[in-house]
Amino acid sequence: PTPVDNVYYQFLFGTQPAYDLSVTNITTPTYVALGATAITGDIFNLGTATITSLDINYTVNGGTAVTSTLNGLSIAPFAHYSFTHPTNWTPTGVGVYTIAAKATNLNITNVDANTSNDSYTKTINVLSELVQRVPLYEVFTSSTCPPCAPGNTNFHNILDTVNQSNFCYIKFQQDFPGTGDPYATTESVNRRGFYSINSIPRMEIDGGWDGNANSFTYQLYQDSRSIPANYKINGTFYMDTVNKSYSVKVRYSPLFNASTDKLYIGIIEKVTQKNIKTNGETKFINVMKKMVPNENGTAIGTLAAGAWDSLSVSYTFNGNYRLPSDGQTANVINNATENSVEHWKNLSFVAWIQSPTKLVHNSNYPKNLTPADPAGMFELVKSIDNINVYPNPVSNVLSMGINMNMTDNAVITLVDEKGATYENKNVNLIQGKNVLEFDVTKLPSGIYNISLIDSHHNSFTRSIVVNH
Repeated sequence: PTPVDNVYYQFLFGTQPAYDLSVTNITTPTYVALGATAITGDIFNLGTATITSLDINYTVNGGTAVTSTLNGLSIAPFAHYSFTHPTNWTPTGVGVYTIAAKATNLNITNVDANTSNDSYTKTINVLSELVQRVPLYEVFTSSTCPPCAPGNTNFHNILDTVNQSNFCYIKFQQDFPGTGDPYATTESVNRRGFYSINSIPRMEIDGGWDGNANSFTYQLYQDSRSIPANYKINGTFYMDTVNKSYSVKVRYSPLFNASTDKLYIGIIEKVTQKNIKTNGETKFINVMKKMVPNENGTAIGTLAAGAWDSLSVSYTFNGNYRLPSDGQTANVINNATENSVEHWKNLSFVAWIQSPTKLVHNSNYPKNLTPADPAGMFELVKSIDNINVYPNPVSNVLSMGINMNMTDNAVITLVDEKGATYENKNVNLIQGKNVLEFDVTKLPSGIYNISLIDSHHNSFTRSIVVNH
């Protein structure tokens, strides 16, 4: 049931000219490391004359052609020939380049009779180095979705047989069909909207392949790992299960000059069983419990190829466990006052970097350092001792108490569940106790996230409820 055994014929209408050569492909890899690079490709002889010599030309971003003569050839009519240009291309730096190749001066003096098919163009991405990609698989599923059960089975039948460090995955439980999965959240539904998904089971491979999880194959797994990463990324995390507090630090380094990408971090529960509904599944793997600071991610800003930066985020789960009756909006977990975590020691993190085009550059499971002292892991968080917001719920004035170990600058952001920003201001924090106040009387009632990011890109987020 695949095209591998198909036979097809291509017919060329009319009398063919003696000289008609087409560059049909540039086989230089789409991703290359900075340095001397060979320009290679395929030529198809559509003419009736055997080609014994030609000039092969390539241009970079429409610049001056680099030309070299190939002699001693014997390309018969309707035969293919693979070429390597004698002059390597050395990119001037990392970035995206457009390479165009064509053949001229056939058998020394002859002009190609059909110029419409002469050249081939390809986009080449030049990275500072080639790094193995760890693809990200995002699975949108629900315990009320009958096709989701075989979709998850197919997914795990493929991935459970390979090295688990070769990929990352996260499950977003959904609020349909029917009344939806009890562990559906506003963030998981919004993530579905990010991809404009309207049916499940559905999965995204690095934000590109968009299909039914039942259609996932081992070849797709191999294909996703064959594309080099655009970032290096790694991380570590620490969990305080007594206080239900979790901290993660993610380090990243682009392999090109980056400026518009975002870092996404999800807290996942490795196995859940209390959200069983109607589709026959009895356990659910890597279920997203919270995006930190939220599902909108964190812009990581301009960063030169090879440079390193990091983001540290802490999150404390509130209240007691509650199992919602379903995934409908009226019943979803209110993160400000409750949680749906079944086992505190069963939580972990997954992090990925994604472009505005939705391409995921690379992903990582941060390493658990518990019970190690987190101070060594979070060396950039030393300026901040602790943060407290009160009262919560709030109707008039919200106070934010910040204890600082040193003077520092920070950005305070207040956003609603849909990511709309209501407050975004720079503040100067002195060593010791700081108290900031926010008037929330004009805000609509609902759930908000208030975040503090210091000058070292370390972030703390707290959920609040505005209730008028």
